[in-house]
Amino acid sequence: MAKATRPIQGYDVTVAVIDDNGSPTFAGEFQEIDIDLEHDPEEYQETNQRMPIYLDGDIKISGSLKRGWYRIDLVNGVWGQSKIGPDVAIQRQKRVTLTFKLNGTSSQGKGISGTPGMKLTGVLFTKTSLKVKNGKAIVDKTLTFKAEGMEDIEL
Repeated sequence: MAKATRPIQGYDVTVAVIDDNGSPTFAGEFQEIDIDLEHDPEEYQETNQRMPIYLDGDIKISGSLKRGWYRIDLVNGVWGQSKIGPDVAIQRQKRVTLTFKLNGTSSQGKGISGTPGMKLTGVLFTKTSLKVKNGKAIVDKTLTFKAEGMEDIEL
């Protein structure tokens, strides 16, 4: 993966959500993406020892996407069906792929060659939030997710 000679800025990056068919879903780009890569090591302490050692533990990938609300069919976008409730059989939630990459034109002059990016696979949305304010403010939508895989990519 290339190392930038100048800091990467927000307008250097494009974020997209891709469905199982390879088609963009949740049309448009997102304003923010937060990714948390968490390693939860196991503490191991031998008999008569006061200091533990740490063994490799679970690795968890999670985060959130944020932008203005574009897609009105919120339930269908996340669950793939138009209604959820106690009287409705809820399908297995669809998994998507998140990609974000550097924009070739805006990242020029930062010492980056090619189009590096990152891909999160097996993404499952765990929380969807809308934030509505009175007046001219944009309705914000935040999608919180967990992912099964993460990789550096060259697009």
